[in-house]
Amino acid sequence: MAKDTHTSAGCQRFDYPHRNKCERGVILACLRTSSYSRAQTKRLVARWHENRLAEVPLVKRYRAPAAP
Repeated sequence: MAKDTHTSAGCQRFDYPHRNKCERGVILACLRTSSYSRAQTKRLVARWHENRLAEVPLVKRYRAPAAP
């Protein structure tokens, strides 16, 4: 959960949606210090971008186990 908070705070702090492609790449590199892979970091940022106006934008989604 701390890594999700780190990603969310970093995106807000650096105003991620309003940056150009080159600047977003630098921001992603900074966010990778949380030990997530490049792909996972991009997924977290995309999830943050989808619901960035929510109260807690990055919440782990729990689902019921699939029926056998």
